[in-house]
Amino acid sequence: MKKIYDKLEYYSILFAAVAIIVFVFSSIVLRYVFNIVLSWPDELSRYLQLYIVWMGASASFTRKRVLKIDFLHMVIKNERGVNFLADVITLLGTIILFVSIYQFTYNKFQIMETSMIIGIPIWIVGLAIGLSVLSLAIKLSMSVIRYLFKRGIADTS
Repeated sequence: MKKIYDKLEYYSILFAAVAIIVFVFSSIVLRYVFNIVLSWPDELSRYLQLYIVWMGASASFTRKRVLKIDFLHMVIKNERGVNFLADVITLLGTIILFVSIYQFTYNKFQIMETSMIIGIPIWIVGLAIGLSVLSLAIKLSMSVIRYLFKRGIADTS
């Protein structure tokens, strides 16, 4: 199940990146070659970039390709302790972000606000970003739990 989710995560990021390239390229060609201005590719690309950033953060954590807080190595000499503390700090930030996104999405859902150009409900954008952040929070939580109950460095694979 985890491998299926990891592949789904990877291919959704890939699909979003390719979609951005196609949308922006076609918008540029239409604007400068045919003098036709489309504004929806810019708005949709902005939403897809947000999705890519947060889903990419989740995917990079799975592959252990995340930036660590370097100054912790000067304070804490234990590698396991540094990794644990970095994951806890990141988890707290992710939880705060998730709560904020939840409140934003819930408010937009209540008033049924739509985007200016595309006309899609904003809560759908918030939901996609919120699920990406939730995915990262779940992976961080699992890592922190492994640090607490195992004696080795957490393995998220």
